[in-house]
Amino acid sequence: SFMTTFVMLRNPTDIDLLESKLPDFETKYIYGGNSDHKPLYVTLPLTSIHLHSHLKFELGNNGDFKNIIIFTTAAIFMIIIACINFMNLSTAKSLVRFKEIGIRKTVGSSRGQILRQMLSESVLMALMAFFVSVLLVLLIVPLFPRFIGQSIPLGDINLSFILPGLLGFTVIIGILAGLYPAVFLSSVHPASIVKGMRKGGRTSPLRMGLVVFQFVMSIFLIIGTLTVYRQLHLIQNKDLGFDKEQVLVIKNLRTDVMKVETLKQRLLQHPEVLAVSASGNLPGKGNARQWLITEDRDTLLMDIYVTDYDYQETLRMKMAEGRFFSREFTTDTAGFILNAHAVEVHGIQNPVGKRLALFLGRPVILTVIGVVEDFHFESLHQPMTSLGMVYGIDKGWGINYISVRMRTEEMRSTVQFIEETWKDVNPSLPFDYSFLDDEYGSLYANEQRTGKVAALFCVLAVAVSCLGLFGLSNFMIERRTKEIGIRKVMGASRGNAAWLLSQKFILWVALAFILATPLAVYVMNRWLRNFAYRISLDVWIFLFAGLLSLTVAFFTVSIRAFRAASANPVESLRYE
Repeated sequence: SFMTTFVMLRNPTDIDLLESKLPDFETKYIYGGNSDHKPLYVTLPLTSIHLHSHLKFELGNNGDFKNIIIFTTAAIFMIIIACINFMNLSTAKSLVRFKEIGIRKTVGSSRGQILRQMLSESVLMALMAFFVSVLLVLLIVPLFPRFIGQSIPLGDINLSFILPGLLGFTVIIGILAGLYPAVFLSSVHPASIVKGMRKGGRTSPLRMGLVVFQFVMSIFLIIGTLTVYRQLHLIQNKDLGFDKEQVLVIKNLRTDVMKVETLKQRLLQHPEVLAVSASGNLPGKGNARQWLITEDRDTLLMDIYVTDYDYQETLRMKMAEGRFFSREFTTDTAGFILNAHAVEVHGIQNPVGKRLALFLGRPVILTVIGVVEDFHFESLHQPMTSLGMVYGIDKGWGINYISVRMRTEEMRSTVQFIEETWKDVNPSLPFDYSFLDDEYGSLYANEQRTGKVAALFCVLAVAVSCLGLFGLSNFMIERRTKEIGIRKVMGASRGNAAWLLSQKFILWVALAFILATPLAVYVMNRWLRNFAYRISLDVWIFLFAGLLSLTVAFFTVSIRAFRAASANPVESLRYE
């Protein structure tokens, strides 16, 4: 077994002194004087464990500060995209307000008055959005446990501090979002209205850049979401070297060996119970690391599993060489089983029959009786390491789990039978159980939440970007209404006219794809480094993201383009 040690320092500033002494401490007391070792102990403030601790053994499923940075950045980009869209929609709507602004200026309104009016409208709209968003938050917060794994009590939030800050932030967003449209509209000269001239007839590089930026983020999020889900699929479907399905685990045991054997025999009487094993360790549940000495005086450091005779049958592991512990051989209580990785890494030739000395307070001489095929006893974040198995159930080496493999037909009644049997054998102990596949899957809870949130951001980013694209396409198509009418009179088809209006936007999205691809490659490769076993970034992921963005953009623009191209040329030529 293993445990976490908390240390309270007399003086918090002594942390550097403590860290400087840890290597010598490890060499002397942990590694038996061998100075050629990797650091074992690290120091970390208690308040930093949840977000900043990514060690081999953790108290639970930690969060990741990098994810907070990523999603906070994504949220900021979403706000920026919303501001961009407001600008584009406001300028698109400006055509119907040109005359209004011209008349106001003709009757004496100053540019400052018009500017204040436009900014007031923008801030008012932002405040309306704020109150709608507060209502949505109240409705959505109960759904948060599905995304982040825990609830957020609204009563614990200091609204007296947060609400004024959010209101101030909303006003700033309203001003920033409305500043460009306000300056644009207030700068209209009355004479240009009379002469039929409109400023901004050409596509502004700023507006083009804003649309490209929106789709860069959208395409990046699409690629990121696909990558996360493919990695999760690999994790959930990779051959782990053992069968984690249909295994019920009774944990937190505090009982003696005789009761364990009684419990095993009674459980096996049920026709739906296939195998029962008592052990000190299970895949994904952590393990102890110990030193061993070979016959050649070589020292080996490896993880140790304490098992019984039925461990292999219960978890359905495969032997690469030799055999597993068996009741037919009384000497197996002093037997030892290596995994294939340990044999390969340490260069052990003909391992079966080799003798090893394991230090558990005193040297224990063990004989290798078999080699088990490699199985992932840790999460796929970690590479395969050396593992040894000892028979230690009746030696006081720790019974932490009882694993029960069941059939699938009568799961509910079988679990009820196991619970009743447990309470009968151990009436004073609670029946604390879970399923091995759920326990192992919880090792990737953080990635699963990341995938869900990324998918949500992806959908929102694409939807908001399309809204902005629709606004800008409306702005540009309105300006080319007479041109469309003339082209149709000269013989252009509806499809040609629609393509003429759409091709510029398609090129912008294509440019966004070119810019988003290297960014996504860099960021996702860094994220995949967290896994020892990971997918490759296949070309189809990027092609799919680009094609999806182009398709969505095309349909967004074509809705307005086909309507404009389908209009009567006479009406188009009369358009004001």
